[in-house]
Amino acid sequence: MKNYTLKQIEEDFKYLKEQLLKIHHNPFRNISKEKLNNDLDNLASKSESIDDLTFYFELMKIFSKIKDSHTRVKGIGEILSETKYPIRFKYLDNQYYISAIDSKNKEYIGLRVLSLNNLPIQDVISKMTKAITHENEIVLSNSIEQWMYEPDFLKYLGIVDNSLVLDIQTEETVIRLEPRKLSEEELYNPREENIQKSETLNPKGIYWTKYLQEFSTYYLQYNECEDITEEEIGEIIKEIEEKDTKYVVVDLRNNIGGSSLILDPLTKFLYENQEKYIPVAFLSNLTYSAAIINALNILDCKNSISIGTKTAGSPTKFGETTTVTLPNTGIDIVISTKYFEEKGYDFGEPLVPKIQTEQTIEQYLNAIDVDWEEFLNTL
Repeated sequence: MKNYTLKQIEEDFKYLKEQLLKIHHNPFRNISKEKLNNDLDNLASKSESIDDLTFYFELMKIFSKIKDSHTRVKGIGEILSETKYPIRFKYLDNQYYISAIDSKNKEYIGLRVLSLNNLPIQDVISKMTKAITHENEIVLSNSIEQWMYEPDFLKYLGIVDNSLVLDIQTEETVIRLEPRKLSEEELYNPREENIQKSETLNPKGIYWTKYLQEFSTYYLQYNECEDITEEEIGEIIKEIEEKDTKYVVVDLRNNIGGSSLILDPLTKFLYENQEKYIPVAFLSNLTYSAAIINALNILDCKNSISIGTKTAGSPTKFGETTTVTLPNTGIDIVISTKYFEEKGYDFGEPLVPKIQTEQTIEQYLNAIDVDWEEFLNTL
């Protein structure tokens, strides 16, 4: 941070440590106070000789040791290069696959990635793990998907100089990509087209409902825990009561959180009528934060079903954040204010559906809803 003096950085870090102690329930659960202080002091000492990006990445690395994905450095996206590698990745069955790519390389869609610039993919993951804040493997794999096409991050980790060279599963096939400005719409991404044909996989606003008479099922796609009125939730409950409903599906697969209180009237209604309705929660690797609380409330019903994959969010976790701004550099730091503990779940442990589903890369790209198919199999 060449625009700031050592004294200014030290003042910021002193303020940061004071705020962590004041706000966070226990910032030293996974890193000692002495280690955190030493790491911040070391970063301050070299701050005048490194660029802003390296400073941010080094600060990210320090925060990763707290192992609370809610507590993090904010705003790095604003200083990342606008150029990206024209490729996107999907993590399935402990492997990374090409899920989108520039059109000239579209023949490689769906193939497994073996290495980046001759570094085996497991070694790439090991390097990234040290700089990504996470409390479980689901949060980590989600983040790696996003960081694997960022030139700045890969350069910081020493994986690339400029070009990204991928070895993929076909024999002697190598793809060489250069960073460039490219919108998501310009990438060849068959899932984005196919998902438009799927009612249940295609996110439709904050929430979306449909009654399926042939299955006696009321379906609620609940994508954000915010901006829904109590009156709207009341209308959903009224519809459930008026229809010949047996199953109430609450799809939380795209819900990364907000306020868990919004859905309380519905989850309370389901609990009070658990002899009449069978609640079904759809979960995924994107289900997080407040949506986990909603899922747990649904699963309190004795006949409830949960379908999908392990969640990023954890029942026992830190959360409910506030943001503090470092006075000199203006860097925003998000800090958890509370600790949530759910009996039977260790810290950071994901919520595991009762019925776990798996999908192939072909099913993912073709937008086949394996969770919905599994639900239909239970009827």
